[in-house]
Amino acid sequence: MLGAFSRLNYFLTPSLYADSLSLGDGFRAASYVCLLIGGLTEIGVYRRQAAAAAQAEERERIARDLHDGLAQDLAFVAGRLRDLATNSSSQAAGKTEIFATLSSAAQRALDESRVAVSTLATPGTSVSAAVEQAAEEIAAREGGELIVEASPRIEVSPDAKQALLRIVREAVGNAFRHGHPSIVAVNVAIDEEGLALEVRDDGRGFASVRAGGLGLDSMRERARECGGQASIESTPGKGTLVAVRLPRKCITSVGGDPRTASAPASAS
Repeated sequence: MLGAFSRLNYFLTPSLYADSLSLGDGFRAASYVCLLIGGLTEIGVYRRQAAAAAQAEERERIARDLHDGLAQDLAFVAGRLRDLATNSSSQAAGKTEIFATLSSAAQRALDESRVAVSTLATPGTSVSAAVEQAAEEIAAREGGELIVEASPRIEVSPDAKQALLRIVREAVGNAFRHGHPSIVAVNVAIDEEGLALEVRDDGRGFASVRAGGLGLDSMRERARECGGQASIESTPGKGTLVAVRLPRKCITSVGGDPRTASAPASAS
């Protein structure tokens, strides 16, 4: 537009003196400055896109290496230790407690590696799908019934996604291991305040004075690190509710649209 204005000025008020500056010269100089700024901005965009692509490729490589190496080995170790701990005919039957402890440690390491794989691999994967997969893995391992309801295509920041996956694994695992429920329900939704995650069971529950264990404190701390909060409500004989609330700044998009309003939930 500045270039067009300079041409129009030259046409309407042609200069009789070559050494003098006119308004058209100012427009032309301004047009060149705009072209320079636009070119530099575009180069910066290309560089950021190239850096993001390289970062995504490296994340996928690390996730693939973790999945194919560390996670597979840990799964094998955890499974064999679990078999030894439950096999009464084993020569090491007198060391059942040691094998059970080792199996638990290997399983926790396996969970950590799976969380890292889920967070690193395919950054565009929705947190809804990742939470569903994490909860189903725990339910399949512990042998319990699970219901997951999640708004489709919720995407959050990598830190928030990692925190939510760890909280879900901890909450669902605790419910099946300690609560012995008939069913565990996981719900992920968004509202005007942000993202809400709930893990509810109808198990044995516990007294409120016990709501300060290391695992429960860890869930609260992970939510605080993302700017949110986590609460644990439980009543003996009436089950437990783990509720996590994250602010809207952690949500990057919903249903493929950046930072949109709430979306309907789908059950699986």
